[in-house]
Amino acid sequence: MYFIEILYPDYDGALRDCHWWKDKLIFRTSDKIFEYDIAEIRNILNQKCPIDTPYIKLNDKILGFETPPVIENGSTLVPIRFLFEQMGVTVDWEQATRTATISQNNTTVSFTIDDPTAFVNGAPATMTVPARLINGKTMVPLRFLSENLGYTVDWDEGSRTVMIE
Repeated sequence: MYFIEILYPDYDGALRDCHWWKDKLIFRTSDKIFEYDIAEIRNILNQKCPIDTPYIKLNDKILGFETPPVIENGSTLVPIRFLFEQMGVTVDWEQATRTATISQNNTTVSFTIDDPTAFVNGAPATMTVPARLINGKTMVPLRFLSENLGYTVDWDEGSRTVMIE
């Protein structure tokens, strides 16, 4: 579900094939061959997406994020824009105050980065974990926001999957 770019970012050729040979991955395009060390790719993947990264399932579809979800103090934080736009929720961002507002139907939730107090239809509500900026992405507590918008959220410990319906 998560990825790293391993070909040169400025190369737009078509990938012809990929082979695993000893401790190397070999990629062939129409005019170039790229060789990568498997251990180096594993290290990059483990840094970007640790083994304990949770999966997010929205209406039976597992979502992949550019910035993977993280768990902080028992709360799953997800990139706000990608997830909530998948749900059909409007997402607005006010850079000056670092405040995000999401709205769907008759519910509006607003919150500020690193502030545990959110506002649900204007009434204050405390989040267990505040929204954070991680790798330039606004990461928000999934359960708090989803449930306040009327979704059901469940957790499957065995597969480390959050299910939203």
